[in-house]
Amino acid sequence: MDRREFIKVCSALGAGLLLPKLSFPKGTSFKAYNRVLLVNKEGKPLKEEDLKVGENYLFFYPYVSTPAFLINVGKEVRPQKLKTEKGEYLFKGGVGSKKSIVAFTAICAHQLTHPTPNASFISYYPDLGEIRCCAHQSHYNVLKGGKVVSGPADYPLLAIVLEEENGEFYAVGTLGVERFEEFFRVFRRELRKRFRGLAKAKELVKGQTKVLTLKEYSKGMIITC
Repeated sequence: MDRREFIKVCSALGAGLLLPKLSFPKGTSFKAYNRVLLVNKEGKPLKEEDLKVGENYLFFYPYVSTPAFLINVGKEVRPQKLKTEKGEYLFKGGVGSKKSIVAFTAICAHQLTHPTPNASFISYYPDLGEIRCCAHQSHYNVLKGGKVVSGPADYPLLAIVLEEENGEFYAVGTLGVERFEEFFRVFRRELRKRFRGLAKAKELVKGQTKVLTLKEYSKGMIITC
């Protein structure tokens, strides 16, 4: 698939509540969603040793149609204060034995580019420590909580808040500026087709969510930009 076809595909395609045991300082933009267990392809709880350092992993959260990256950076990801025009918030850093595991939405904060079954213009670049969107060159620093490094994005990449319990990982909410409603509006036609109705695409994930590699989910990837 050549770059022109990738751009066409990327432009055309979209993709019991329990509150977490987390506390965030006043003024943060944390939003709690269902507490969801991350599982492997066999449906077993995902373990730290399952996560290869630098690999692009993908799961869906908080909605069944909203993809998110799961990344083992390989070193500690420390808490970071982030600022937007909507206010300041604290990114809590990584989880796991090395505090090296983080998750972010895989929906670009610029024009909502995201992985689809056909293609992905957005991915994690381990050598750079960045999530990069090749559609319009928005780059986000993973070690700094998804902060915009360069490009037209106005906001840091939305963080998916993880919680570890007895060696298992749970997604419990989001932190940052959400644009899910805009995502559902912009890609409503594609989402209706893929999920057999927009209402289905807007369902919240419950219970567990399966973790795959990005290569397993998307047929084609832009890997340099």
